[in-house]
Amino acid sequence: MDKELLKKLFSTIAVENNFKKAYGSWYKESEECIVVLELQRSYYSILYYLNIRIYIQGVFDQKYTVNKYLIKTDIGTLDTRIPKESGYLFDLENNISDQAREKGIKDLFIDFINPFVEKALTREGIKYLVKKDLLDYLPPVMEQI
Repeated sequence: MDKELLKKLFSTIAVENNFKKAYGSWYKESEECIVVLELQRSYYSILYYLNIRIYIQGVFDQKYTVNKYLIKTDIGTLDTRIPKESGYLFDLENNISDQAREKGIKDLFIDFINPFVEKALTREGIKYLVKKDLLDYLPPVMEQI
């Protein structure tokens, strides 16, 4: 699989899971938070990282709107990546079949991304993710929520 096919496949699966596409990334939003999924290419190989950025409305008096700057920025209020054991799905140097990669990404959405993002769309859900060690945090952010 080449990088263009990976991006197209990921986009199709993300949209099928009710993410909106904008500026080369995918997002979901609620009144409390915006969650952005971004594929970032490694500088050293044809490996992609799936970054998850969470923007929490009102933290440090910030009001976020979905725009090119927000989607393209490198840092959210909170940031994480998918579990390391799923990283092979985005490594184009491995020899898994296109069908296996597609199934793996679909399963990743079902098993991790969708449940994680649903929690990350609320302040209470974010507290739950932190408590379960599924999300790292900075103490000043947690004081705000």
